[in-house]
Amino acid sequence: MIQGVYVAVITTSLIGLNIFGVRIFGEGKFYFSLFKIFLILMLIAMTFVLMVGGNPQGDAFGFRYWKNPGPFNEYIASGQFLGFWSVFIQAAYAFGGPDYVALCAGEARSPRRVLPSIFKRVIYRLAVFYILGVLAIGVLVPYNDPNLTSGKAGAGASPFVIGITRLGIPVLPDIINALLLTSAWSCGLELFYASTRSLYALAVDGKAPKLLLWTWKGVPTVCIIAVWLVTLIAFMSAANNSLTVFTWITNIVGSGNLLIYCIFHLTYIRFRRAQMAQGITDDQRPWFRRNQYYYSIVSLFFYVIIYFLNGFAVFTTGNWKTANFIFAYFSFAIFIVAYVGYKVIKRPTMVKLSDVPLTAGRTAADMDDGYVEPEPVTKYQKFNRWLWG
Repeated sequence: MIQGVYVAVITTSLIGLNIFGVRIFGEGKFYFSLFKIFLILMLIAMTFVLMVGGNPQGDAFGFRYWKNPGPFNEYIASGQFLGFWSVFIQAAYAFGGPDYVALCAGEARSPRRVLPSIFKRVIYRLAVFYILGVLAIGVLVPYNDPNLTSGKAGAGASPFVIGITRLGIPVLPDIINALLLTSAWSCGLELFYASTRSLYALAVDGKAPKLLLWTWKGVPTVCIIAVWLVTLIAFMSAANNSLTVFTWITNIVGSGNLLIYCIFHLTYIRFRRAQMAQGITDDQRPWFRRNQYYYSIVSLFFYVIIYFLNGFAVFTTGNWKTANFIFAYFSFAIFIVAYVGYKVIKRPTMVKLSDVPLTAGRTAADMDDGYVEPEPVTKYQKFNRWLWG
């Protein structure tokens, strides 16, 4: 019962912050993003203090769990490679998000100035927040800790909470639990925004029902309601084991992210080929990354392999589970139905590379370039410009 109340409060708050426009959403997202930055930095610093002996037991355990039971777990076979490969889907679930920065371009001021500066910093944020965060988890908790698969509600099964509890630290696990739940809610807010804007863009382009074009004070209200209805799937956690539901959602979202990245790269490769066909050089674009065309080809190759092997476990002897198969490849079924359905109904033709409208929308962007952002004066303003662009 209490689980259902939490879900109701969270989903209602998500629709509330999104329905009142990008200004309210932006302010809320700004402060919660700062909160998440301080949270992950705090957890990383806390892990360092604990591993060198700053805990009630005075145990300087360091990298002990990397030796016993070891850094990799055996999975299905006696080797460790399959254990390593099996976590790609969880990594894809956690990794989704950096690309959402580009979605703000349509509602950002001076996107040609702001977005390139943000993109250049993404790799450093990933290195700190993702890599160091995962490293901290591997230091705190061994992979064979039974609490990792206990299915506790909320963030109770978080490796950070489990690691702190193992060391006998009172009160702090509850505080970390609450902070992690708040951070998860903030991630939900960002994903909710990205989903509504993507759905609205599809409707504008004629690839989704026209009903989704209806707005209220510039806010895509019908899109928000449509996305909110999808979030109601979270109530499954109130009726089933929360770990099972979380695994299902992780699989479908993680595989969906992989498929999206495949499409991203396909789109970019065709964009670059159209650019070549029309004689447009990289120097004519506001921002570009050298050799990105070749990076995209290599990345696409690996994303395709990872996607189609993400559910490999169900094909091994004695491990077939229909639910796991469906959630591993359901996103591909949705993609095929949507693609074929659109082809049958709209009967579009492939646009020639020489006819791709690469300059569409540039007039509005050129006009936006006429806006001159006030130069930062105070130290706070300068720090803000450096941090956010």
